[in-house]
Amino acid sequence: MILPQLSLLIVSSLLLGATQAAPASNTTIKTRDDGDDVHAEWTWLHFQDCSSSQQKAIKQAHTDAVKMAEHVKEIDFGNDPGALEYLGPSPMNKAWQGNIKSVYEHISTFQLNGFWPGYRMNARCGNSNDAKYSGSRCSRGVTAYQWNTKKDAKDPNTAPPYNKADAVSNMHFCDIFFNYKKLDDTIKDLKDIDDFRWRYDLDKYRNQAYIILHEMMHATVMTYKQNKNRRITDMTMHVYEYKKRSSDRGYDRKLVKMDAYKALPCKILARTARQAIAEEAITMNADNYAQYALADKEAHDWMTRSSAVFLTSDNGTFGINQDRLDQFTQSSEGAEVSDIVGQDVGELSNKADSETLSPDSDYPESFRSEMEAFSKYYHVPEPKCARQGDAPSDRSPFTTSEADEKIKDFCKDEGFWDTVFTPPINQGTGQTKDGKGKALGASGDFKINDGKDKLWIGAYFAGGGCTGFTTWPPKGKGLRDTDLCIDRLRTIMNSCDTDTTDKKYGGSLKETCLVYQLMAVGSDNSDPTGVGSNGDHGDIKCKDTDTSILGSHYDNTCTCWFEKLPDQTEIFGMPKKGDCDSMDFRPAWSFSEDPDYRPENIQPTVTMTASP
Repeated sequence: MILPQLSLLIVSSLLLGATQAAPASNTTIKTRDDGDDVHAEWTWLHFQDCSSSQQKAIKQAHTDAVKMAEHVKEIDFGNDPGALEYLGPSPMNKAWQGNIKSVYEHISTFQLNGFWPGYRMNARCGNSNDAKYSGSRCSRGVTAYQWNTKKDAKDPNTAPPYNKADAVSNMHFCDIFFNYKKLDDTIKDLKDIDDFRWRYDLDKYRNQAYIILHEMMHATVMTYKQNKNRRITDMTMHVYEYKKRSSDRGYDRKLVKMDAYKALPCKILARTARQAIAEEAITMNADNYAQYALADKEAHDWMTRSSAVFLTSDNGTFGINQDRLDQFTQSSEGAEVSDIVGQDVGELSNKADSETLSPDSDYPESFRSEMEAFSKYYHVPEPKCARQGDAPSDRSPFTTSEADEKIKDFCKDEGFWDTVFTPPINQGTGQTKDGKGKALGASGDFKINDGKDKLWIGAYFAGGGCTGFTTWPPKGKGLRDTDLCIDRLRTIMNSCDTDTTDKKYGGSLKETCLVYQLMAVGSDNSDPTGVGSNGDHGDIKCKDTDTSILGSHYDNTCTCWFEKLPDQTEIFGMPKKGDCDSMDFRPAWSFSEDPDYRPENIQPTVTMTASP
C-alpha cells in the first residue's frame, strides 16, 4: 500500500529539515512496478543545506540526466560507434545487451515532479569543511558522490550502506559541482567550435547532467535489478603504459593502475576480449554507461565521433600507443580527479592473459576504417620552424592572437574551394577532366603589426616524389571543410617558438603531398610561400614508368617532370605519337585523371598560381 510509505517519507523529511509542496488535487498518480514495492512514477528531491540556486541547478541536472537515459531507446550494439567504443563489441556483450538497455530504460522513469508522493531521493550540499559531514569527500577533488541506505534509516548521513533494490538513494553535491555548466549550455559552447580536437573530445563535454547520470548508476533502486541484482560501481584496471624513448624512438613498458573513468579509460576497458571482463567490468562500471549516453548519436547528432583511440596488444596485455595516457595515470588533487574516490571500487586482476584485446574481426569494417581515418587526423607531422636559434633576418615576428584570426580567414575563404592542387608538370589546360580548376596552391597575405608587415599563409602541392593531386581544402569524413586547414596551420603556430606568444616566426608543415606555410615579412616584400612557381623550369623530360614497384597497372605509361624540378613528377598515358622519350610537351590530363587519355601536343593554356 502507498499510505504507509507516505508516512515514512514524512517522518524522514522532518529528520532532514526539508519542506515539500502538497500534491495537486486533480493529479492522477501513475505507478511503476519495481518488484516488491509499487512507487509513484514521479521522483521528488529532498534537499538538505542546499541554497535555492543550488536546488534549481540540481533539479535541472536531474531532469537532463533522465532525458539522456531516455534518449538511449534502441542500441545498435553491432554498428553504433558509441556502443562499440563504450559498451564493447557485440560478440562480447551479447548476453548482457537486454540488461544494458534495461538500465537506461529504468532510469528514464525517475522523472521529477514538484510534489510528493513519489520516490524520494535525498540531495545534500556542502564542502568538506562542514564538520557535520564527517564522511564528505569534497576535499579530495570529488564533484559529487552517491550512497544507498535503508528506507527506515533514522539519519541517512550516518546510516550504514545498504545496496539492495529497495534502498533510498542519497547524493552529496560538492561546491565544485556548481562550477560545471548545464547540458544544453555545454553543447552550445562546444559543438560549433573550430577546433575539432576539442569538438570531438567527449571529456570536454563534462556537465552537471552527466555527473548526476554517473551517480544514478550507483543508485540501486534505479539499476540493481536491471543489472541482474548487482550494484553498478566504479572499476579500476591495470594496463601497460608505453612511453617513447628519445634515444632510439622505441618504447618502455610499465604496468600502471588506472581508474575506468573518463572517455579514454572507458574505451580501453570496452576493448576487452575476455568474457569475464565484459560481464564483471563493462556492465559494472558506471562511467561506461554515462559516457555512452553522452556520446549517443540519437541524443546529439552533432557528435559523429569522439577522439579516436588505438590500442595495441603486446604479450597478450593491454597496451596503448597514445602519449595522452599520462594525464590519466598521474595522481591529482584538482577538480578533475575521479569521482570514485572513497566509493566501493571493483578492481580487475593485474594478471595478463593471451586474449586481452578484442580482434578487429569483432568490429564492422565501417568502424575500423573510420577509426583509422580519425587517427590520421589527430597525428600530425612535426613542423619545420623558421627560427632555429636566432631569429631569422628575413622574417618579421607576429603574435598568436593576430595570426589565429588570419588563419581562420584564410581557411574559410571559399574562393579556391574545390580547386585541385597539382605539381607544375600536371597543370595542363588549367582544368581537370571533370572541369575543376587546377592550381599549384593557394596563398593569401594579411596586414599585421599596424600595417608594417604582412602575414603570408599558403598551401601548395609538395615535391619530393609526390604525384597525383589533392583537392583544396583537405577534407575528412566527419570533419568540416575548414577543420584540417585550421588545425595544421595552428600546429605550425603553436609548435614553433614555444617560449613566446608575441614573437612567432612560423614555418612549414608537410603532410603527405600538401605543404602548409605560415610566415610574416615586410609589407613591401613579395609572396615568400612556395605557391608562386611561375618561371622557367627548363625542358620537359619523360621516361617509361618503373612498374617494378607500382605494378602492371602502370604499363605503357610515362613519368614526366620539368628539367629544373626533377622531384615534382607526374604519370601520363603513352602519347598518341612516338614514345616517352619523344614527349616534350605538357599533357592535358594525367593518368590518374583519365587512364584512357593518350597525350598529344595541343599547347594547353596553363594557370600556374592561385591566390584567394
